[in-house]
Amino acid sequence: MSSDQFVGTPQRCRQHAGFSFGHWLATQTGDDVSEHVHVEPHFMFIAGGRFVTSAGSGRSPLIYNPPNTVHRDRFESPSGRFFAVSAADMELADTQPRQIESIESHAIVMRLMRECASWDDDSPEIAESLCIELFSRPDRRRAAPRWLATAAAMLRETTDKPIAIADLSRFLGVHRTHLTRTFLRVHGCTPTEFSRLHRLRKAAELLSTTRAPIVEIALASGFTDQSHFTKHFLRTWSVTPGEFRRLAR
Repeated sequence: MSSDQFVGTPQRCRQHAGFSFGHWLATQTGDDVSEHVHVEPHFMFIAGGRFVTSAGSGRSPLIYNPPNTVHRDRFESPSGRFFAVSAADMELADTQPRQIESIESHAIVMRLMRECASWDDDSPEIAESLCIELFSRPDRRRAAPRWLATAAAMLRETTDKPIAIADLSRFLGVHRTHLTRTFLRVHGCTPTEFSRLHRLRKAAELLSTTRAPIVEIALASGFTDQSHFTKHFLRTWSVTPGEFRRLAR
């Protein structure tokens, strides 16, 4: 069993103030990946490829693994790309691996990816602050009613168009005010923000795995035009779609 080694080749990796972070290219996939252990807690952001993880059944590209995680997480696609962030002396309160839905956490990782790719004199301090913020974010998970899981699944899977709050509340039989307040309490964002995040995730996957024009990806992800798409992509990920495509390749 291998220890403290990501299954891949580092592309642009940095170390500073007890943190290690960088872009990786998967070198082993499928049955070639054996069970391995990570002593240090870490985040993984899946930038390209089909990834199988034991950290739940969701589709978030951001995964947190606590210290001493033993798993066989792997890419099932012929190739894969990911960005990893490890910490020597920080960890979340979680004792189990989990997928991270937080919009804020995703944005932090994207800023760190961009900083890592364009390293300069100020980058070490900027990266340290981003890493501390990432590992310091509170766990917003709360007890939730069963209907909320149905709502989240609908919003997560409908990536070609937005879903109106009124339509969602009617389908669930829940008042739209209660729906929105419960969503904010559990997920830390509104249903509309949650829907947009997952449409942006679909777009990010298409940017990293296809050569489709950005305008086509925008329309396929439920945005009215490329300008509208670029505005929201930049606001969420802190990079433009074109910059993301370059970082992910």
